[in-house]
Amino acid sequence: MARISSRSKNSKKSSSSKKRYGIELLPEELMLKIFVLLPVVTLLRCKSVCKSWLSIILNPQFVETHLIESRKRQPLSILKLLGDQFYIDTDHKTSSHLQLPEHFTVVTGSVLCCNGLVCLANLECDTIYLWNPMIRKFKILPTPKFKPTPVARTFHFCSFKLGFGYDGFCNDYKIVRIVLYTAYARYKTRDFVYSVHVEMYSANEDSWKEIEIPESIKFFKFYPSGEVGVFLPQTHGVLYFEGFYELLSFDLHEEVFRVYPYHVPGKSPIYERNEPRMSRLLNFEGSLAMIYAESIDVGESFYSLWTFDVDCGNVSWTKQFNIENRSEDDLVILYLDDGQFIVVKKKYFGPGSNYYYYTKKLAKKFLPPPGSFICTVAKYSESLVSLEGFEELE
Repeated sequence: MARISSRSKNSKKSSSSKKRYGIELLPEELMLKIFVLLPVVTLLRCKSVCKSWLSIILNPQFVETHLIESRKRQPLSILKLLGDQFYIDTDHKTSSHLQLPEHFTVVTGSVLCCNGLVCLANLECDTIYLWNPMIRKFKILPTPKFKPTPVARTFHFCSFKLGFGYDGFCNDYKIVRIVLYTAYARYKTRDFVYSVHVEMYSANEDSWKEIEIPESIKFFKFYPSGEVGVFLPQTHGVLYFEGFYELLSFDLHEEVFRVYPYHVPGKSPIYERNEPRMSRLLNFEGSLAMIYAESIDVGESFYSLWTFDVDCGNVSWTKQFNIENRSEDDLVILYLDDGQFIVVKKKYFGPGSNYYYYTKKLAKKFLPPPGSFICTVAKYSESLVSLEGFEELE
C-alpha cells in the first residue's frame, strides 16, 4: 500500500509540474490579450499563479494598457462617501462597502479620483492620502508647506480648494492645493485683506512646491470651500476650477493659470443671487460643461447643457441639448458616462440626491444604504496603478 501511495504522490507531482510547465508555455501575446479584458480583482488572483504572469501584470506598460481598456469595457462606478463610510456602486442599484484603512482618521473634506487612484483630504486639505482601493494600497502625503498665519486684531477665515490629475507628458500624478485667506481689518466693515496661495504636490518628487500666482488671479473669487477641481484626461493635464464670475484653469505640466469667461445666456431668469448656472463644472464625455437656465417668458424657463472649448486662445461655448422636467432648486453635480446626471437640491445635499437620465427624461432615485447621509460622490474607474511609497493595507 505504501508503494502505491508513493507512486500516486509522484504521479500528482508530475501532473502538477506539467500543468505549471504548460501555463508558462502560453504565448505572452495571448496572455496580454486575455489579461487586458479582466477586472482588477481577477488579475490580483492571477498574480499568484506563476512568475511569468506576475511579471506581466506588474509591468508598467501593461498597467497603462489595462487602464485604457478598462475605461472602454468596465462599467463606470460611483464612489460615495456616506457619513464616515465609503461605498462603491457599479450598477446604480446596489452598493458595496469599502473598508477604509485604520490610518484614515481624519474627517474627509474632499474626494477626487483619477485613473483608479482616490485622493482623500480633510477640511483644511493639509492631511492628504492617495489610495487605490482595488489593489488595497495607500500612501500618506507629506504635509503641505503653506499654513495661514492669523493677523492680529482681525476677523479672518480660510477656505480651500483641491485638484487632482495626471500629467501625461512626464507620467506624474499631481495635486493642486489652493488656500483662500480673508482677513477683515475691523469687524462688520468692508475693509479686508484677500489673498490666494497655491502649491502643488508631485508624486514623482514626493514633495510640495509653491506655485507663483499671476496678477490675474490674486483676487480671483472662488466658490465656497467644498468644490474641487475638474480634471479632463483628454487634456493631458489640465484642471478647471469654478469661480463666481470666471473659469480658472491650471496646466499641470506648464504650471500656468489661465482665466476664461463663462457662457452668458441670452435671457437669464431671476433666481437667488441672479444665478443662471444650474450645475457645477461637469466632465461631459471628455469636454468641460455646465448647465444654464434661460427665460422663455415671465415665470417660465428652460435648461440646457453647454460645452466649453478653447482653441488657440479663442473661447467658445456650444449648446448640446435641452434638459426637461428640471426644478430651479436642482443642482447637477456630476455627469455619468452612461447618460445620467447626479442631481441634488441646492440647499440640501443628502438623501434627496437622484439620477436624471436626459435621453429618456426619466428621474431615478439615488439609493444609498438606509439611514445614511450622502456627503459627496465621485466617478471612479478601477485600475492597477500603484505609486512609489505605496503601502499594503493590513
